[in-house]
Amino acid sequence: MLLRAILLLAMSSAAWGAGVTIELDTQLSIEEIEYTPPASIEDTSLLPMEDEANNLTSSIEDDVIFIDTSWEEEELNDTGLDTLKFLRLSHSNTSMGIIIESVDSTEASLHGLYANGHLNAVTINPDGSQYVKAYPNVENGFNSFGIRNGVLYLVDMDSDTIFEWNVDYWDDIKVSHDLPSGHYYSVTPYSMGYIIATADKTEGEPVPNAPTELWDAGDTISTQRLPIVGQVSNVKYINTHDRTLQIFSEDLISYTGRWLDNDEPDFKINVNSVDLPHVHSAKTNTGTFIMFYGDVLSTAFWLQSAPMSVKAVKFPQNLKSFSGCTSVNNQAFCMFNVEGLGYALYEMVDGEFVLDTQLNEAFSGKHINGIYAVGEKRYISAFYDGVTGSRSYLYLADSEGVKRLYSHEVANSQSQFFIKPSILEGTFYWISQVLGETLIYKAEASGDFTFKRNLDSIVPIESPAEESSGGGSGSMPTYLLAMLLMLLFPRVRWRQVSGV
Repeated sequence: MLLRAILLLAMSSAAWGAGVTIELDTQLSIEEIEYTPPASIEDTSLLPMEDEANNLTSSIEDDVIFIDTSWEEEELNDTGLDTLKFLRLSHSNTSMGIIIESVDSTEASLHGLYANGHLNAVTINPDGSQYVKAYPNVENGFNSFGIRNGVLYLVDMDSDTIFEWNVDYWDDIKVSHDLPSGHYYSVTPYSMGYIIATADKTEGEPVPNAPTELWDAGDTISTQRLPIVGQVSNVKYINTHDRTLQIFSEDLISYTGRWLDNDEPDFKINVNSVDLPHVHSAKTNTGTFIMFYGDVLSTAFWLQSAPMSVKAVKFPQNLKSFSGCTSVNNQAFCMFNVEGLGYALYEMVDGEFVLDTQLNEAFSGKHINGIYAVGEKRYISAFYDGVTGSRSYLYLADSEGVKRLYSHEVANSQSQFFIKPSILEGTFYWISQVLGETLIYKAEASGDFTFKRNLDSIVPIESPAEESSGGGSGSMPTYLLAMLLMLLFPRVRWRQVSGV
């Protein structure tokens, strides 16, 4: 049975920040945040977008281990939730890399992947019990894993090849997919194939420090070398409302956008790639927010389709502080502290900020990293990292105000909790991944699930956003961008699967 999978940025967090050009104090050091999974196991797959995925669990039938665990009920007092359940998963010396939800009728199961020398799949049944299966290993081991269009894959950088799971064995697709030769530096899957960065490797000589070529190994076409000017390692990939976009710079004073899986023409954004070498994005159902940033500057744009256009994104007037943004189910929300209004939640709609829900001082010093918006209720995950320690918070905000539902102490920002919605209406998960275990809260609510705003107005911006192929102006305090970049570390990949 076909399954619909939606991969939300998990190695990459869904958190993002809108901004105009921002100048930083040169004494403030901000480095690009990278994710290094345990044992060098890493999932770098892109969003499968609108593709129908195969059932990950179809191969998890034999030779499984049963673990008798169950959901634990948490006590609730006027929290706006019907139930809150807790489950702890143990997986020694590694972190969960991918989580999938499947729904059969009105019951949901979770499925996870992690690697500790070989690939393991765990299924969490509706009652909380678990089945764990170890996939067979490949001869030389593997360096990364993922799921592309519902098919598991392994990347073997010793043999410079890719394996895909074929019913009951790992299939080496080097020949069948005409994969390129050379030393594999990175493999980035997308809906129609793999993007592979390679470098020449001479027997007995050290491996070069940087990749030299980029290849598009498609499912239905012969492998093609991509015409990239400059360092291959500087090429970026983002997921948009119009599928996968490749971003690269040919002349150092602008970026080129190239669509990988549709026929739209290339386009340019006039942004200096030397000063702004990093790219982050978040998509909605009408467009995609794109931010370019570096150690000193940052600028943001709204990419709209039908017809495609690019315009600068502006912050609201009288902005005092910015506490992060998050996107889920093709909606994007940001939290700002605005003079005369205080803390409030805004939704980005067609490149404009729309006032959605009034918050309060409970969010002071915290940033948001997840939201579940249903009816007029906004379940918000927030993180605090201060001198007294690190802690994750779960809040409910609606027209009646703000309630703190739960809080949990965490070791650091890498283990903070975040929200992911269920396919089941009124249900979401609050999840933390740490080395050796995954903590999952399952929350269920009832009521009117039709989306409604608690407030509704277009927020004044600093100056009219002009249609352009680049640009951006204005300024913000230094600490706002510092907070923004703290949010950009990647998180676990999350998929939802229905129709099991």
